[in-house]
Amino acid sequence: MTQPEINLLEAGPEDADTALILLHGFGADGRDLGPLAELLTPSEARWRFIFPDAPERPLRAAGGMTLRAWYDLDPEGFEGPAEEIAGAEALALALVQRERERGIAPERIILGGFSQGGMIALNAFLSCPHPLAGVVGLSTRLLDHERAETRCGLANAGGSVFLAHGSGDPMIPISLAAAGRATLERLGYAVQWHSLAMGHEISQEEILALSHWLRTRLGTGPAPRA
Repeated sequence: MTQPEINLLEAGPEDADTALILLHGFGADGRDLGPLAELLTPSEARWRFIFPDAPERPLRAAGGMTLRAWYDLDPEGFEGPAEEIAGAEALALALVQRERERGIAPERIILGGFSQGGMIALNAFLSCPHPLAGVVGLSTRLLDHERAETRCGLANAGGSVFLAHGSGDPMIPISLAAAGRATLERLGYAVQWHSLAMGHEISQEEILALSHWLRTRLGTGPAPRA
């Protein structure tokens, strides 16, 4: 497969046996999540982190400014052009395939993201044709959750999902995140949910909870550095 035409920030050893693909939020870039590689990796683990940059595009939600985003937000909500969302999902799945071709078993690959990146990661996980280790959604929501069942494939049916959200999130109300959680649980996914006293951000408490979940899913190494 041809490597996706996208800027990538990578961290981890060449002989990694695990890959974590994390998508940044609206208007950010891969460097925004880059510090998580050191914070989450157990000292003896061989984990590779991949932080891709979304394409730059003029964004209605940013008054026409050109910023990085996985898709252009509807100024009145969280949906966007179907073709842009589908393109972002395809890119996430291409990165999964890229790691498979580099020798990582799909059961050792985690998809995830923050905010808009988490929306794409959740959608891609549902439809991924390979059984992944799980998916991580930070300060995010499940797009079009009423019709999520139509996007679910068999490979990750009942798969593991980590969701964390701030009770005071001013960008994505926690009620929307909880609605997606309820949908995923109804569809049989194993959801670990954390409601935290924070806003639209990544907190130390969240990092510790995510670290524990990753070690449980990937079964490697001692507790990570706090």
